[in-house]
Amino acid sequence: MRGTSLTYPDRKRCYVCHQYFGFIVVWGLYCSYECAGMPPPSRYPEEWPREHFSARGGQREEKRAFLSPREAREFVQSWAPDKEPYECGHCGMWHIGGKPRRPSINEWS
Repeated sequence: MRGTSLTYPDRKRCYVCHQYFGFIVVWGLYCSYECAGMPPPSRYPEEWPREHFSARGGQREEKRAFLSPREAREFVQSWAPDKEPYECGHCGMWHIGGKPRRPSINEWS
């Protein structure tokens, strides 16, 4: 039931079971992966999609997860204005990533 206007942190209860949110909020609407109707994210780094991890020193590390885009923007605002929050399709939470760099007109020729 995506597309609902009221999401976390304005929404305080799960869209399906109506329990208060705990330590996890999936897509800003659900209190668990079960309520969201999706499997929990894999614990194995080799199964993670690119949007869910950072590659550091040849190792895959899970990106920091935020419960809402507002929370992610507040975290990144002061130290990395070139980064922007995005919703991860793998875990249903928000991560911070770089904006794609567009080539300048001088680089085309």
